[in-house]
Amino acid sequence: MDFDDLMSLRRYVSIAHHVPGRLRLKFNPAVRNDPRFDALRNAEAPFPGVQATRINTMARSMVIEYDARIPQKEIAGLFNGDEEAARDSFDRITEIVLS
Repeated sequence: MDFDDLMSLRRYVSIAHHVPGRLRLKFNPAVRNDPRFDALRNAEAPFPGVQATRINTMARSMVIEYDARIPQKEIAGLFNGDEEAARDSFDRITEIVLS
């Protein structure tokens, strides 16, 4: 999964719960019709710093456990706001993870 795949799927996503190091996303049912959803289901990490993911297709949710050094606002920035802001968050997350 790359940045473009993540951006194309975020229109189906809302943040259900978020604490440092753990994020729960809820998916709109329409996501099942998007072919990139399979890429997300099979991806090891939808963004840098991800340590584990679990998808519950019945609940239409995904739990992402990530490096707690990454600020919550950067994670939220991937899913909220415009694509340019999301790209900035993605780049900052990558910087944090690689440092």
